[in-house]
Amino acid sequence: MEMRAESSYRMYVASAVAVTLLVLAFIIIRLERDSSRYLRLGDEAVREGRDAEALFYWKMSMMMYVPFSPSSRRAAERILSTAEASLDRGDPDSASRAFGYLRAGLLGIRHITQPLPDLLAAAERRLATLRPPVPRDGPDPNALSGGTSSAGAILLCAGFVAWPVSFFRMLRGWRDRGRAFQPRLALAGALSLLMLAAGALLA
Repeated sequence: MEMRAESSYRMYVASAVAVTLLVLAFIIIRLERDSSRYLRLGDEAVREGRDAEALFYWKMSMMMYVPFSPSSRRAAERILSTAEASLDRGDPDSASRAFGYLRAGLLGIRHITQPLPDLLAAAERRLATLRPPVPRDGPDPNALSGGTSSAGAILLCAGFVAWPVSFFRMLRGWRDRGRAFQPRLALAGALSLLMLAAGALLA
């Protein structure tokens, strides 16, 4: 009987791990899909002469960053190329705007490490020559606006932590208490899944 209970417990643990991996895969696929879509919209906008709109779409593509994502890097490189082209044709204002978009987008996806640090360094070097120094007591004119939602990132991280913990606690109680349903732990598991979903949508 104990062996059967232990086997059942392991099966449910494996199921919890599988569900967590599936949720993570869903988030990654969604982010990469959205990044590719914004990249494509930016390319269409620049072909139609809507350069400002193209910068916006490319920045949105960057904001959907996933490690090793080709779409995010391509979007950042397109913004950099647009900024350099503006400089070449003697339009420093447009160049400064494009470099600002690039810098803001890259800072917006910074977490433990800084993705695409080479492109960020290039943008900051150019901005240092195009913009006057910022007064110490004044706001940064190139401050990040419209970046990733901190609330979404917090919900996402909390969901990843809370979901396995609540699920394992529910399984342990289910085994130790004669497989009795525990509404509080079930509610905690459901709320952690909701946090994962909300974080994926807001981050």
